[in-house]
Amino acid sequence: MDAIRTGGPFMEGDDGYWPVLDEFQSLEAFHAFAHHPAILDVCDKLFGEKTLVHPRNIGRIMFPENTKYTTPAHQDFIHIRGTEETYTGWIPLGPCPEELGGLSVLSGAHRRGIYPVKPALGAGGRGIDTAPIEAEDFYWVAGDYEIGDALFFHSHAVHKGMPNQTSDRIRLSVDYRYQGHSKPVTDGSLLPHFNRMAWDEIYKDWASTKYQYYWNAFDLNRV
Repeated sequence: MDAIRTGGPFMEGDDGYWPVLDEFQSLEAFHAFAHHPAILDVCDKLFGEKTLVHPRNIGRIMFPENTKYTTPAHQDFIHIRGTEETYTGWIPLGPCPEELGGLSVLSGAHRRGIYPVKPALGAGGRGIDTAPIEAEDFYWVAGDYEIGDALFFHSHAVHKGMPNQTSDRIRLSVDYRYQGHSKPVTDGSLLPHFNRMAWDEIYKDWASTKYQYYWNAFDLNRV
């Protein structure tokens, strides 16, 4: 799926934003994609057990001319909790050159544990002051992404969104989270993103029940 084109700025909080996000959240293909066999094969080997795919999948819609709401530098563990051995899979839904706003990772910074957070604009509402970390010779890594590219990283990895610097294109991407099924998981990770809609509402137009409430098949360690 290539980037959508739009006629002007459109930001989180606008009346038209939430219906678009709800429609994204209700797509069966959006949730099924998180269970792609190629992804799960790698994750099963990484965790040494069957993988739990967090159902709290996130669709990112990054609009042009709205750079102040670009996702700030942060660590996912602050938002996920549960086990630290959770990995995020960030996947752009189409070609994503740097100007469209991909993802950047602060190389090596995950080795220092959890950093203090502060309020910030953009997804999550909390960010990290990375200036002291960068002063220690850690550096940001970014680049162009093509169809089929995917970036997987540990919950301690410091990362941020890149600003969408185009004038008329939307960057679409997805965030999926993975962990070993025996490790601790929070109840929040089993709820829909933003919890604006119940699972039954999300599932109502799906053609299959294969990926509905699949996590109940595991004897989960809920914390």
